Amino acid sequence: MSTHEVKVIRVEEVRVHPNADALEIIPVWGYQAVVRKGQFQVGDLAAFIEPDNTVKLSRPEFQHLDKGKGRERHRLTVVRLRGEPSYGLLIKAPEGAVEGDDVMEQLEVEHYDPPTFFGGTKAGVATQGPEFVEAPVYKLENFRKYHRLFNPEDEVNVSVKIHGTNARFVFDGEKMHAGSHKTWKRNPNGVEPREITYTNKEGEEVTKVIGPESCLWWEAIRQNPWIEDWCRAHPKAVLYGEVYGPNVQGGQFAYGKKNGEYGFAAFDVMENGRWISNGEMLDNPAYSEGMKEVVPVLFRGKLSEVNLSELAEAKETLFPGQTIREGVVVKLNQAERFDSKHGRVALKYVSDVYLSMK
Repeated sequence: MSTHEVKVIRVEEVRVHPNADALEIIPVWGYQAVVRKGQFQVGDLAAFIEPDNTVKLSRPEFQHLDKGKGRERHRLTVVRLRGEPSYGLLIKAPEGAVEGDDVMEQLEVEHYDPPTFFGGTKAGVATQGPEFVEAPVYKLENFRKYHRLFNPEDEVNVSVKIHGTNARFVFDGEKMHAGSHKTWKRNPNGVEPREITYTNKEGEEVTKVIGPESCLWWEAIRQNPWIEDWCRAHPKAVLYGEVYGPNVQGGQFAYGKKNGEYGFAAFDVMENGRWISNGEMLDNPAYSEGMKEVVPVLFRGKLSEVNLSELAEAKETLFPGQTIREGVVVKLNQAERFDSKHGRVALKYVSDVYLSMK
């Protein structure tokens, strides 16, 4: 479940800014936007652009964000304005828009995908995935926006959100498969270096040797052999998790690994087209046995008894040398629940510290 959109909302409340007479606060879902005093009135239509989207600075709606640095686009994050966090950007709704419209395309807003550090051959080569195995793309929506999908009395598990790269692994009964969140990757083992010939800018014919091929996801299997052991013990069950290390998202998110080292922490299992509940994955030996690393669990209990903001904003202490926490993930402990519009009920709560990083 993940939908990138810019929704037209109706302003329901305008709050006084406690530290600035010229500013006001507009609540939007579980976010808030700090705006100029008088910019919006209750009942006005506005377009809310969530953090981690980028806007085109040449458009009149966003020219005030241009700092003269020659950039074409600006990434929206969370900023503090006189002590109050302001998430993303709230602007007047486009002419003719109605409440509930998605105006992302109309406003030329694009979702921000953070750059990775592995690039090149480490990204691997795409290949066909396993047949007759359901392994959907893994995405989570933000808790601040969709918190109403959970009930206060729900029994939940809250785990650390590791900032790495999404991975999925499965043994189809004959061979292993490894992939990113969108693409299955070819196993580089046995792939020999090859020669390619091309014409350079000077018109000269050049021959180069390319390879040997490498791939981050297969390297994760090589360095963490328990992944393949677990998959072979659970044919056609898809193991989802995060590959992490300094060569994935940079030194700020090394999680105790050195250059060239890759860790893998599991966070979900899909079997026969069904998500295994988080509690079952963690507690049932049928799944937990041999699963040597899972994302750290910070809380198990009723949602009403946990402060998600406090957990998300806390310094990371569960990995050597790591201080920044990207956020947390909230899942039901046992019986999975599905929403007719948004699918499986599982959400992420991203920290302000991470969102404010440029």
